[in-house]
Amino acid sequence: MDDVEAASATTPVQVKFTGITLDVKTGKDQTKRILDDVSGHFGPAESVAVMGPSGSGKTTLLLCVSGAASPTSGSVDVNGAPFDAGTMRRVASFVPQDDLLTPCLTVEESLREAVLFKTGHAADSLECDQKVNELAERFGLVDCLSTPVGRPGEGKRGASGGQRRRLSVALELCGDPSLLFLDEPTSGLDAVSICVEIKILQRVRPESPRRSPRHRRDACSMAWRCRFVTARRGQHGRIIAEK
Repeated sequence: MDDVEAASATTPVQVKFTGITLDVKTGKDQTKRILDDVSGHFGPAESVAVMGPSGSGKTTLLLCVSGAASPTSGSVDVNGAPFDAGTMRRVASFVPQDDLLTPCLTVEESLREAVLFKTGHAADSLECDQKVNELAERFGLVDCLSTPVGRPGEGKRGASGGQRRRLSVALELCGDPSLLFLDEPTSGLDAVSICVEIKILQRVRPESPRRSPRHRRDACSMAWRCRFVTARRGQHGRIIAEK
């Protein structure tokens, strides 16, 4: 059994990506290069912030590295073994830019549904109760457990924008992944909500060997203690600096 197959949800993993290139079709016999020979790594027990202007390929890079998209060329390894969509489901979770929440459910019902799906614990079991309470406390959702998630864009009032973003992250942590991808975790939030979410995310990492590749220019420069990777906008997406 290789390292990836032996890895449990709490096993430290190291992700290495080499020569990631992605070309997309823009017309007949025409392509556009979105990523150009991008290489790097996400080491155990660290947070990595991918920073850069709009259109520089940050989200595309996360999609390729996480296994959610297939690059034109290049490779991604986890603990020395090839990384694919199946591996991602075992050891990683991905929180997209847009909240994928069910508006008719309450915050508590959303958490219970996620615990059932990711752990197999019955929604009315003691184990589920403990997990829901733990996540609600950790992500500041205790006071809104009975609040419908809602969908503000369609006039369905419910949880606030900050609560919805924190819920999105909490749902992906129900299965205790070793690797957490956060794509624009503070997008659309005001300054106060950004600070609250960053403080919560900072408390997540020390408790386990979980890594969080993520990107947000202003928030990263303000408060995150992590390794920075800077992308460039232009004809091709490339990493231009790392520190």
